[in-house]
Amino acid sequence: MERLFNWIDKLSELSETRRGLTVITVVLEIIYGLNALLNPEGLHHPGIYAFTAVLPLGLAIALVIKNRRQWGYWVLLWLTVLLPLFDSVIRLRIA
Repeated sequence: MERLFNWIDKLSELSETRRGLTVITVVLEIIYGLNALLNPEGLHHPGIYAFTAVLPLGLAIALVIKNRRQWGYWVLLWLTVLLPLFDSVIRLRIA
């Protein structure tokens, strides 16, 4: 049980840094992409969609607001916007 609490503390410390927020955003986007590939009918559960698409978008917006001059965060923001958009367009064309 103590290991679990240590892991939670490390994760909370990671989420307080820019690098940590970037890593969390990228990991959630990868999870979104894998879920979209493995589930061809779409993301039916709104919690999964909110956690893997909306949360990274909010994190990317926060990173851009804090670091407007760094273009890497802008790229991350556009990727978090375009991935669900392209996924939705592809699913509409298939259906």
